[in-house]
Amino acid sequence: MMQLDLFPLGATSDELGQRTFRQLKRSGLLANEETYQQLSLDSLLAKLDIEFQMTPSQREFLFDKGELEACVSADQLPLEAMSAGKYVGIIADFMSQAFARDLPIPLSVHALEPDETWQNDLSNGHCDFRTMVVPSGEDPRFSFTEDFFQQPLVMATTTDTLFVNDLYHWGAEK
Repeated sequence: MMQLDLFPLGATSDELGQRTFRQLKRSGLLANEETYQQLSLDSLLAKLDIEFQMTPSQREFLFDKGELEACVSADQLPLEAMSAGKYVGIIADFMSQAFARDLPIPLSVHALEPDETWQNDLSNGHCDFRTMVVPSGEDPRFSFTEDFFQQPLVMATTTDTLFVNDLYHWGAEK
């Protein structure tokens, strides 16, 4: 159903969006007056009104720094990954758009190797920040900002599972 041979996981395609829209209209699941609008990251960010909120001193610090390096996961698609030496995925798209619009300084990435942790790389100066993290417990070495962006995730299950009400115990049953 996901057509992984045609589109990488997490990719968007206007052609596929138009096909899906036409099929939904033909099947009667959309009203005739509905019109197709291409979804882009720019339109999503505009709709959500997301921008970096920084104090003047924070902005000045970042401009003086001149470049930021992010610790990124090398294999966490569709969120983020490295592919042919390029940073890709939903978070990669968000970061490039948000940085271009709100903080026009270069952004580079440090891909975490399987045996590396972002905590050690951040502490050792290999990167300036982590793109996605779920804080767990208190670590005096780090301070966490408020979320800039929250992305709900979709779970695909088998056809015999109608509802999952507890993500922590669902995997243990299967």
